[in-house]
Amino acid sequence: MKTTLVACALALACVAASAADLAFEWPRDKALVDQWRHKDNATLEPQPDDGARTGVQRWRSGFKPFEFTWATLSFEKPLDMADAGSIRFWVKGDGSGHRLQFQLGAPGPQGRGSLYYINTAEAVTLNFTGWRECKASLSKFATPTGGDPLRDLSQVVFAQFMIQRPAHNTSPLDIQLGDFRIVRDKAKQRALATQREKWRFAEAERVRREEQEAQQNRTALNEALKMLPEIRKQAEALSSSPVEAARKRAVLLWLVEDAEASVATGMGTSAKAVLDDVVALLSDATSASITAPRSDATTLLPPVVEPKGNPYLEAVLNEAKRCRDVKQRFPKGEAGYKAIENFWQFAGFGGRTYIMTWAACHPDSPLRGDPALIAQVMRWMQGVFQNHRGGDLNVGRTGGKGMPGHDPNINRFCYVPTFEAYLLLRTTYPELIPPSKRKEWEASARAVTEFQLKTYGEKVDRHGAGWYPNMDVHYLLLMELASRILGEPRWHAEAERFLKLIANSLYPDGAFTYLGRQNECFVYHEINVTHLARYWQLTGSRVARDLVLASAPYYPNNVEPGGVPEYYTDCFWKHYWAGASPIGPDIVASMLHTFRPKEVELAAQNRRVANVELKWVKPAHYYGIYAATLWRDFPEAPQRDGYIYYDRDVQGPRGRFGRWSFAGTTRDHGKGAQGKDTFVGAMLTSKEEKQFPLDSALQVVTSQFRLQPDGQRWRSCRFLSANEENAVTIAKDFAALTTRYRIQNVAWSGKSTLTNWEGQQEWLMTPKRLIGTLAIRPLADEKAYSIHGRVRLGLKLPIEKQDDRTFGYGDLRVRLHEHNYSDVITEPSETFYTDPPEKFRSTEIVLRDTHSVKSGEKEQKTYAAGTEQFFTVEVSPADSQPAAQVKRHELPGGLRALEVIADGQWLMVIHNPQKTTATATIAAPGAEKVLCFRARGEASKPTAAKVRDGKFMCSVPAKSHVVLSADTKEKR
Repeated sequence: MKTTLVACALALACVAASAADLAFEWPRDKALVDQWRHKDNATLEPQPDDGARTGVQRWRSGFKPFEFTWATLSFEKPLDMADAGSIRFWVKGDGSGHRLQFQLGAPGPQGRGSLYYINTAEAVTLNFTGWRECKASLSKFATPTGGDPLRDLSQVVFAQFMIQRPAHNTSPLDIQLGDFRIVRDKAKQRALATQREKWRFAEAERVRREEQEAQQNRTALNEALKMLPEIRKQAEALSSSPVEAARKRAVLLWLVEDAEASVATGMGTSAKAVLDDVVALLSDATSASITAPRSDATTLLPPVVEPKGNPYLEAVLNEAKRCRDVKQRFPKGEAGYKAIENFWQFAGFGGRTYIMTWAACHPDSPLRGDPALIAQVMRWMQGVFQNHRGGDLNVGRTGGKGMPGHDPNINRFCYVPTFEAYLLLRTTYPELIPPSKRKEWEASARAVTEFQLKTYGEKVDRHGAGWYPNMDVHYLLLMELASRILGEPRWHAEAERFLKLIANSLYPDGAFTYLGRQNECFVYHEINVTHLARYWQLTGSRVARDLVLASAPYYPNNVEPGGVPEYYTDCFWKHYWAGASPIGPDIVASMLHTFRPKEVELAAQNRRVANVELKWVKPAHYYGIYAATLWRDFPEAPQRDGYIYYDRDVQGPRGRFGRWSFAGTTRDHGKGAQGKDTFVGAMLTSKEEKQFPLDSALQVVTSQFRLQPDGQRWRSCRFLSANEENAVTIAKDFAALTTRYRIQNVAWSGKSTLTNWEGQQEWLMTPKRLIGTLAIRPLADEKAYSIHGRVRLGLKLPIEKQDDRTFGYGDLRVRLHEHNYSDVITEPSETFYTDPPEKFRSTEIVLRDTHSVKSGEKEQKTYAAGTEQFFTVEVSPADSQPAAQVKRHELPGGLRALEVIADGQWLMVIHNPQKTTATATIAAPGAEKVLCFRARGEASKPTAAKVRDGKFMCSVPAKSHVVLSADTKEKR
C-alpha cells in the first residue's frame, strides 16, 4: 500500500498509512517543534494525552495588534496529498465566536511565493466549549489564481490554521487542537476523482483564458502607446469656449490622463478601451454641446428651497472649490493600490467626490457645469471605484497607527456618497461618461453591492439586522442607490426590508439604540437622521420621514443649552466627549416645522441646538448637502430648563438646572452584553459663551477590583455591570436610583460572563447635587490585586485638593463623606476606553484599599467572601452649599439607606436588594409631614407616612427602594 504523508497545522506529522480507511494519530515528536511557526501574537503549548485524544496543542492569543492569528507547520520535504479524502481533527472551543479555517500551501509559480488552498466552506465558528470533531475535505478547498490542484496537492509544503477575530469582538483565543487524522472512504474517493476531472478541465480553461487575455492586453498596450501622443495633442487643441466645449475638453484630457495611467502599469486593454472612447468623442460633432443639467426636484436632486441665509450652502460650495484645486492623483495597478495604506482615507474621498458632483450638477449651484470640477469629479470617482478588492477597501490596508487592521464600516462610509455622486453625474451629464468608464464603474458598484449583501445584509451577526442603526441606515441608502444605478428592483426591496428593521431600534423619547440594546452614543444620532431624511427624499417613504420626526425630542434633551452633548449614559466604550454638529438638529427642526406644524416649539428647540453650534462652525461634510436642501428659515426657541423627568431612552432620571445637568440610566442591555461603567453622570457648562463650553463633568463613578497588575483598565480590572436589579423614582425636586449588580468579565458578541463579585449603589439627585453611596464585595473567597473606588472627572483640568475629603475641578466640587478605604489619591485617567496614558484627558479621584496601598498592586490577596469596601460621594456646582448631613445606614433585614439633609429638605432612600419585601423602621426627622415615594419609574405618587412614637414604618419592595421626603428647619 502506498505510504501517504499527511500535514495539518500545529500538530500534523508525517506518518505512514496502514489501511485504506484508517484514521491517523499524530505523534508528539519533539523533533517537529522547530518546524512549527506561529504569529508573534500567539503561543502554542503541547498538552498531556487525556486518554481520548493525542497530540493536543493549546493555542492562545490576545490578537493585538492584529485581528487574526495563525499557526503553521512547514515540512522538510513536500508532501503528496493529492489522493487524500479529508483531514479530520478535534477542537476544544472557547466560546469566543472567532472563525477558524484550514489551509494548505504549495510552491507558487516559478518558485515565487506560495499558493494557498483555503477551505472556507468548512470553517469553524468557535461559539462552543468542549471538544468537537471537525474536518476539511480536499474537494472543498478553493483553487487559488494560478493554481493547479493536481500539481499543487502533490507537493504540499506547509499546513496552516488561520483564525480571524470578528469586528468588535475583543475576546482572547484559548483553544486546543488534537487527534489529527486522515480518512479515505470510497465514496469520498470517487467524489474526489470526479472533482479532479473538473479541476483538470477548469484549469485548462483558465490557462487558455489567461493566455488569451494576456495576448490581447499586450496587443492593446502596443496600440495604446502608439495612439496616445496624437490623441493628447487633439484633445489639447480643442476649444475652451463656450462652456460646453470647455467641459468636453476637460473630460477628454482626463480620459487621456487615465489611459496614460493604465499604460504606465501595463493595463493595455483598459487603456485602449478608454482611448477608443476618446477617439469617438473627438469625432462626434453632437458631443460638442453637452446636455444642459437636469433637475429632479422631488427625489435625486431636490432644490435648495431657501438659499437666502442658508447656513450650509456656502460651506458645501467652498469645499467643492477647495477639492477641485487639490492635486490628487490615483495611480493604478498594485502599486497604486498600495499607495493608499490607510483605509479611512476613503471616507473622505467618497464624501468629497459627492460634494464636488453635487456642486457641478445642481441647478442652484454657481459651480454648475464647471469644466475643471467635473474632470476632478471623474478623477476622484475613478480613484474610489478602482481601489477595492472584491468590494472591500480593507484588503491589504490598515486603519492607521494604533488602529485596527480591518473595519467593515469603511466600505459603507465610502460608497454611499460615491454611489450618490455617480448616479447624479450619470443623470445630469450622461454624455460625459464614456462607455468604457460606465462599464468599469458600474461593474465596481455591483461588486461593492454584492459584497454588502453577502457580508452585511445576509449576515445575522452579533446584533442581527436592524440592531446597528448607524450602519443599517448606510446599508439602507447604499441598497437604494445601487438599485437605481444598476436597475435591480431586488435591492430596493432589500432597502425596504431594512427600513422596517431600523424602525424597531427607535426608543420612545427619540434616541436610537447604538448596538444591540445599548444606549445611543450621541455622535451617531446625526448619521441616523441624515440618512433616513435622504432616504425619504429619494423614495418618499413615510416610514423614513416619520422616524426622523419621532426622534425630535432627542437633541433638546441631550445637548445642554451652551452646546455640550451628554456622554455618560452611552455605552462604556463610546465616551467621546465631543461637540455637537448642527446638521442633525437642523434637519430634524426643518422637517418637523414642515410636517408637524403643531409641534412648532419642539422644532424651534432643535433649531436652537443647531444655531448654537453654527455660531462657531459651518460644516463642510457631505451631510451638509442634505441639510441645505431641507433647511427652512424660522426662529429658534430656548430649550427647557428647571426640570427632572424620566427619560425613557435611557430608562432613568434626567435633570437640567441652568448650567448644571445630570442623568442616570438603568436600561437592561441584555444577557451577555457589555455592561455599564457608570449609572450616573453630571456636567457643568461654562459661564463663558464659547464653542463646546464644558466647564467640567462627572463622567464615571464606580467600584472595581484588579485582576492583573498592569495594563489598560478595561482589560485588567473588573467593574462593568451585569444582571442588574434596578429601580428609579422621579419626583418634582429629586430623583433616586438604586442598583445591585454582578460585576462581569466583559466580552463582545454577547459573551460577557459573571465574576464572583457584586456591586451596589444608592443615589439621590437634586437640582443642586448628586449624592451616592457605592459598595463592592466578593461573593466567595476571591483573589485580586486591589479594590478601588473611582470618581472620574473631565475634561482635562488641574484638580484642587481643598482638604482631605474635598476636591475642586473647575466649577465642580467633589466631597467624599463616609468610606472605609485606606487612602485617597488623584491621577490622570482615560476618557475613551482605549486611550494610552499619553492621551489621558480626564482625572480620577481614587480610593484605595489597604492591601493595594501596601503592595503597590503588585501582589494578589485573597479577599474573604462578603468583604465590603464602600464610599459615599457628593458632587455639586461650586456655588451650591455642601449638604448639611450625609449618612449611610445599614438597616436590619439587609436594607441599606442613604440619608441627606440639604437645602431645607430631608431625603432618605431605603434600598432593599433582597428577594423578598422588607419593613424598615425609621426615626422621624422632626417634620410635621413625611412623604413616601415608591419606585415606579416615570410615575411615582407619594403617600403620607404615619408617625407613631417618633417613628414610622414603611414596606420596601424586593429589589427596589422607597424614598422618604420631608421639609426641615435646616436651611442651607
